[in-house]
Amino acid sequence: MIRNKSGATLVEIVMTVMVISIAAMALGAPLMTASRATGSKWFYKRAALANLARQQAELVARDFAGLTPTQWSQQAVSLAATSPVAMPDKVMDGVTYRATRSFTCLSSDLATQDPACADGFVLVTVTITSSPDGDTYTLTFLKTAGGV
Repeated sequence: MIRNKSGATLVEIVMTVMVISIAAMALGAPLMTASRATGSKWFYKRAALANLARQQAELVARDFAGLTPTQWSQQAVSLAATSPVAMPDKVMDGVTYRATRSFTCLSSDLATQDPACADGFVLVTVTITSSPDGDTYTLTFLKTAGGV
């Protein structure tokens, strides 16, 4: 084989490309693995926050279920007066989650506050906060005397 001093052979070029490719994969694999692990932890935490907020919303719906209109208004006024209401902390996988519920009585136009809750509309805001990082998830919904 005759080798030209000014260039490289095809075999040398192919071998160089292969060595660089293997080195890039060896250096890049740990970075890709670390980024995927961080992303999955974030997704798991967001899913946990959303699930806890949903559970709190179901508890609010249960607290208002089966009440007469007078009882419903009294319950809503009582909750709005003591709002925000802090719920007991919940620990899952070493992370502490704190839930708070806020209640605001609204009139039928859904823009004006109604201290007596006579129109049967309550704006409920459930906020879940994780400790120690402080991530939050907020779920807001309208509770009516006739349902959610």
